[in-house]
Amino acid sequence: MTEAYKLIDWGWLLRQIPWVLGLSIVLAGLSWGHWEAMMSRQRHRDVLGRPGYRLVFSLGLALVSLGLALNPTRWWEPYLWGVFTLYFIVEMVLSARARYWSGPKGDETHAS
Repeated sequence: MTEAYKLIDWGWLLRQIPWVLGLSIVLAGLSWGHWEAMMSRQRHRDVLGRPGYRLVFSLGLALVSLGLALNPTRWWEPYLWGVFTLYFIVEMVLSARARYWSGPKGDETHAS
């Protein structure tokens, strides 16, 4: 039992978690969007373009990018994947803002 424990590279195993989790989130979002598009008889593009789905895809792709940044094969890969990770985090915040924190609908400005 202790010999098998020593054979597992736990650091490598833990570095794989972000991209596997991110990919599963992206695939779950695609599956859910496909189902919603079929049930509502809307185009997939219209359903998957909603802020809620963009939030899910941005979260998943940020995790995939983070996972790839943690597992480089060349010296420049962590920097490239780090840029992608930051991009998807910004996209995730913007999507969440559009989805959850948008102001009141319509023109409700009052002139003083």
